[in-house]
Amino acid sequence: MEKTPASLIFRLRKTSDPADWERFMVIYLPFLRQWSTMLGLRPEDADDLVQDVMITVLKKLSSFDYDPKGSFRGWLRGIMTNKVRERRKAAFVRKRVSMPVDDVPDREVPEPDEAEYNRAVVNGCLELIRSEFEAKSFKAFELCKMHGKSARDVADELGMTVDAVYKNVSRVMSRLRNELQGLCD
Repeated sequence: MEKTPASLIFRLRKTSDPADWERFMVIYLPFLRQWSTMLGLRPEDADDLVQDVMITVLKKLSSFDYDPKGSFRGWLRGIMTNKVRERRKAAFVRKRVSMPVDDVPDREVPEPDEAEYNRAVVNGCLELIRSEFEAKSFKAFELCKMHGKSARDVADELGMTVDAVYKNVSRVMSRLRNELQGLCD
């Protein structure tokens, strides 16, 4: 099975496979949440905005044409921008008729920072593949690659050989690369 976003988007457009939707959600929800909090929204309002964005993605995905030269996150940003505008307009109307107004910040949806986007996608992919490895194997990867510990220190800490640490780190890295193929713009 291909791992590129184009194939994931194609599958989501053609079928309603819950595994594909789960993969999409695990990869993109953390980024959308982070993005919405950058607008200054309260956490519960940020979650509502993300939910609105995901509902719109679900509705519009059937007509979305994936352009490899384009940016999927740019499309997501467009949807989020429109949802923020809708909320501002609704807040303005509520204010004019003396109804309580939620705080809808007067900020534009930020241009996605490539490093933050990539970090969010990597973290989402790591969560997807974590269950495919024994806890000790994944911990060896985390300690070496995410915390910068030496293979010797990790081996001592986890009661493994240095060779076993290298093999486990390599296995997780290989699987992560496969999962990330094409996901980071």
